[in-house]
Amino acid sequence: MSIKIKENINLKKYNTFQIDVTTRYFVEISTTEELQELVFLPEFINSNKIILGGGSNVLFSENFDGLVIKNNLKGIFIIEESDKHVWLKAMSGENWHDLVLYSINHEYGGIENLSLIPGTVGAAPVQNIGAYGVELKEVFYSLEAIDFITGEIKKFNLDDCNFGYRDSIFKKEFKNKYFIISVILKLDKKPKFNISYKGLSDKLNKNNVQELTLKIISDAVCSIRREKLPDPKKIGNAGSFFQNPIVNKRQLDELIKRSKSIENNKYLNLVLQIMFKEFFRVYVKNNIPITLEDLFKEMILDLGEKLNPDSISKKIYMEYKDETEFSVFMGFTYFLETYFSSQKIGLDYLFNFELEKEITAKKNK
Repeated sequence: MSIKIKENINLKKYNTFQIDVTTRYFVEISTTEELQELVFLPEFINSNKIILGGGSNVLFSENFDGLVIKNNLKGIFIIEESDKHVWLKAMSGENWHDLVLYSINHEYGGIENLSLIPGTVGAAPVQNIGAYGVELKEVFYSLEAIDFITGEIKKFNLDDCNFGYRDSIFKKEFKNKYFIISVILKLDKKPKFNISYKGLSDKLNKNNVQELTLKIISDAVCSIRREKLPDPKKIGNAGSFFQNPIVNKRQLDELIKRSKSIENNKYLNLVLQIMFKEFFRVYVKNNIPITLEDLFKEMILDLGEKLNPDSISKKIYMEYKDETEFSVFMGFTYFLETYFSSQKIGLDYLFNFELEKEITAKKNK
């Protein structure tokens, strides 16, 4: 067997932002054997590497001087069944939403709340995808991955993956060390519907749903997503990649003391959206390489720089800014949301930049 590595390939159709860039090397992998052959080739060993599935978690700002590996591993198989459960194996190149639809069509429950998440099956365990009250780890059974050094296949069970909130061992110790080739999910033959997420239950109530089914829940989730985000085929985007804040006890006590209630605030979310668009424009315009995660970090740091120096929010930011966990920045933005909401103060007090007019205009539309 011999795989063909192409050179100077345009990547526009391989990323959801449809950025018009090229890569020095490009290879499509359709079998495990091809991947095991690839890891010993000089183009692989001596190059920076990017694995592309659906292309929804990457933002190119310049040509890539390395190897892009397009994951085309396909297949969905039932490997075991019992009266209550089915163990479903999906190859990592399968589109995630297609797997969700497959499970719904066969009346296997567990991932219907994760409908319409962009990307492939292989990316799902990397960040422990989750939405509308459900996380992957709740149905995850195991995965297989190929070691980039040895080419050997290793099995990872649930405990091996160290799943956390949008996190796993593949984002930490094993980052860029393994290629996930397949994932096994343990799904329910007698579904237990989860509509605990308020936005989802509100949507179902609005639709006057009397009897739940997997498809009804999936359709409701899809509807909510389409209301929030444009179709990436029409307008380039990466779906939703914002995370809920994670705060420690000390931060939580501070939040409770300074706010009457902890509720989401649309105004600050809009500020963050506007700032993201501005950063995206600047970085792309100047061809500065940056990942979506780093872009968001820069955005939050910039928010801290622009706070009114006399505001409570600035003082809280300065207190936590040197901590290493990025979650504190998210906790900080959550503090801004709750403080802004409870005190009903204007953006001109919190911020030293002119966004209030744009926000007011959008609010009044």
